[in-house]
Amino acid sequence: MNLPANILALFASDGITAEVLETNRVTYEPSEHPATGAEIGTFEVDAVRFNYFRDGAHVGTHFRYQLDHWWWSPAFEPIFYGLDNMGSTTVITDTEMNKLAFNSAGWPAISVPSVPDPTNKNYDKQFDYLERCEAYLKKGNQFVLAFPRTAAGERIQEELARRLGRERCLRLEWPAHYDSATAVAMVAEGPTLPELVAAAKPWPIEGIFEVEDIEDQILSLYKHGMKPGVATGWPIMDEFYKVRPGEFTLITGIPGHGKSEWLDGLLVNLARYYGWRFAVCSPENQPIEQHFAKLAEKYIGRPFADVREKGALIGKMSMDELRESMTWARSHFTFVLPPDEQLNVEGILEKAKALVLRNGIKGLVIDPWNELDHLIGDAREDLYLSRSLGVLRRFGRRTGVHIFIIAHPKTLQKGKDGKYEPPRPYDISGGATWFNKADNCITVFRDVGAGNPLVEIYVQKIKFKINGRIGKVCLNYEKPTGRYNDPTDGQKVVF
Repeated sequence: MNLPANILALFASDGITAEVLETNRVTYEPSEHPATGAEIGTFEVDAVRFNYFRDGAHVGTHFRYQLDHWWWSPAFEPIFYGLDNMGSTTVITDTEMNKLAFNSAGWPAISVPSVPDPTNKNYDKQFDYLERCEAYLKKGNQFVLAFPRTAAGERIQEELARRLGRERCLRLEWPAHYDSATAVAMVAEGPTLPELVAAAKPWPIEGIFEVEDIEDQILSLYKHGMKPGVATGWPIMDEFYKVRPGEFTLITGIPGHGKSEWLDGLLVNLARYYGWRFAVCSPENQPIEQHFAKLAEKYIGRPFADVREKGALIGKMSMDELRESMTWARSHFTFVLPPDEQLNVEGILEKAKALVLRNGIKGLVIDPWNELDHLIGDAREDLYLSRSLGVLRRFGRRTGVHIFIIAHPKTLQKGKDGKYEPPRPYDISGGATWFNKADNCITVFRDVGAGNPLVEIYVQKIKFKINGRIGKVCLNYEKPTGRYNDPTDGQKVVF
């Protein structure tokens, strides 16, 4: 270690010992500082180096010059600071300084590379480092989350707990007027860092809640009301249906009426406007590249291949547009297709749990339910269905992932005119169970023989009225691109 006495004194003023600095291989040496403002190039300064290691190998550096000049080494792919020093219980905190202060107090700790702005539309994309650290995170038995009492600190704690598993996480409660390890380390009175870690509180156990566990949520509900789901991207639809994290939406309809197309359109809108990421298990939409082509058409607004519509040629998307759609889809969609023997609820959930950690998915799609291998055995179908949907719904609520399931109707009813009527959830095999378990039920229906571009969307159940109401909406279907749009003036669209 080559830290001069004045630098050691600065660390000591934050409760960080020389021994911990040596263990973490913190150095102080001439470094190239990137120019700022109108300056070009670099200039050399003496800087503190927080060196990042993985499996003993140096992978990058976070530089600090004076108090407020920070920069990263070029081409560094961020990871947690201190990965090689994790323990069975590890503190996760916001900065290298706080991580070192916890170490100095005797606790294994790691720090995140940054705390994202909670208002960032692409917030979920700020956690790519979790994938690079996945093998380490699986080893840890328990994590104590220690972040400031700020909007950014609260948001990152919730996101990390969601991805790591709330059952593995504890929340450190800071004493009044202090919300950092370095501040607590230098206070003579009050609890010490080891005492705070020892007193960290678990996230509420599923199904067991004390009033104090939900005090913040109660106050927030009183002040701001219940937070509705996000808009669908179709203004005319939003009065009837909004998509809320952690809920379960059932979609049904006659085969060929556009259930999958409508859901794909909804996913594209949620990804475009809110940055949502999805795990999509769609055995019917095979091969996967063909499913991608449908998503790309909806995103770009041009067909994947040349088509003729009413005698006119509509040219396919350009190569630049194709590459744009591929880059965009890479950030928002992961396709899940387990081997046949694992194409069941358990196999899909195993993949989804990994993608919550790795990608921070907000949506899980099963399309269709009928294609899964349902291991019913000698069990009654209704009991199996109730158990399976319950497992999926609990996973969604625990992780904040919205579950979308498409299920084909078992029976179809004809009206007095001899035409098929829009199916209901009760028309699916096990119907009452579907209706009872789902938070939202939607039917997609159209008159396939009339050439009418209007598609009827029947909202048949909305559990929480803040997310919509029962009713019927029509959307225009644009066949060349698979897009759904709000109808034009003069069309009857709301019933």
